[in-house]
Amino acid sequence: MATQEGALRQQCGDATRAFLQKEYMTSLLMIERGVELACADSRQGITHDVVLLERLLVLRYTAMVTVYTNSSVRERVMNSLEHTPESPEDAHARAHAVLQVLQAPAGALYTMLWYASLDVLHGTPNPPYPHTLDPSEELTPLILRVPGALLTSAILAALRLDTYASKGPAYARGDAETSARATCARQTCEWYFSALLTPDGQEVSKAGGTYERVLRIYTLQVLGVHLQDWNYAHDFVGYSSLPEDAKLALFGEIDAMRQEIDARAKREREALQEARAQYEEEKKRRAQAAHDEAHKAPAPSVVPTDEPAPAPAPVEQDSAPTALPPPPARPSGASLQRTPSIRRKGRTARASAEDDAASHAATREHLQTFLARRPTEEPAEVPRGLSYGHVRHMLFSYVTRKRVLILLLALATLAGALAPRAASSRRPSLQSWPRVAIQRLWDTLRMYVFSLQAPTNTIRGTQVTYL
Repeated sequence: MATQEGALRQQCGDATRAFLQKEYMTSLLMIERGVELACADSRQGITHDVVLLERLLVLRYTAMVTVYTNSSVRERVMNSLEHTPESPEDAHARAHAVLQVLQAPAGALYTMLWYASLDVLHGTPNPPYPHTLDPSEELTPLILRVPGALLTSAILAALRLDTYASKGPAYARGDAETSARATCARQTCEWYFSALLTPDGQEVSKAGGTYERVLRIYTLQVLGVHLQDWNYAHDFVGYSSLPEDAKLALFGEIDAMRQEIDARAKREREALQEARAQYEEEKKRRAQAAHDEAHKAPAPSVVPTDEPAPAPAPVEQDSAPTALPPPPARPSGASLQRTPSIRRKGRTARASAEDDAASHAATREHLQTFLARRPTEEPAEVPRGLSYGHVRHMLFSYVTRKRVLILLLALATLAGALAPRAASSRRPSLQSWPRVAIQRLWDTLRMYVFSLQAPTNTIRGTQVTYL
């Protein structure tokens, strides 16, 4: 027995881990394997830990409803189950059983899960399970022995399936049978309340909290939010066996929930009306724009002319530049020719390839005429005269000061070399020496200024040292 319970615990842990990792097909197959083991042991009188069975069944409700209400996940899991290998046989049969459950309508899916839970816990009823939630006298008291967490999980799963069947793909297809059976949560709650009226139900203590939790789910979620029967929910709480303070608190919750639902519905209606008004306004605006576009005056059509373009007059080549002729006068709108756009068709459909060729030829001739009127030779640059700024720049620049210093040193050296010679010569020659030195100094300065004024390439190859 310990070995079987350990295997069941391992199976439940692996299935939970696979579900959290979103490996839904693996999780469903492991859950189905655990349910088969628990059902077989229950029929043989072997009991397991109630908490372990509760965990397994709650996980089954959660995994099945999660996969069933998500269309993309459901389709992917069903495709994987259909391609399950046929060996081993028990794995293939288990995959086929899970596939049948997922292919059933929402009401039938919950019915199979609910009776399978009773089979795991109490060993009854045996398959095949009933197709409705109308319990017999034998099955009615069994719901009182279902753990509270499992019972509330089953009711919430049924409510989720009811919502999916009423507003999901089944409702969109117009499946009347599926939509009519979307009251599984209400039937489960009423089964529980009817079981409390039986002799076995009179002995059940309501201090555990299961009665209050089921009553809150039934009045707030099932009767109120899902079925919108707020008055019956209010009356049902009044007839319940809750204490007065608990009743008052539940009355307040029902009223608050009703106001919230009404306010939400009002906001949705206002948003829908605003969207419709915007749609109608946009529709009118587009219709008016289309009407204005249709009644707009058509653009003047362009009539192509067959006259060839005038030949350009011969141009005499002159050395001096000539002024360009003034641009031709703008033609009138009747004879205006437009080049068709490259992005869309032209405004007229009478343009042909010959007209395009003629217009291109005229443009080319006009360009050739313009090029012929241009001067063949560019005018030479007029030499600029020597200005006061140029002279000032030359005299006070760093290069000028350097060259003047070198010139003074050269003159001093020359004077030192010629001084002995002048002393040994005759006296009349001493009187002519200053005039000769001044004349040569003046000639040297004049050549230096000329070199600065003349172009560089004319004197670069010839450096004159006059001294």
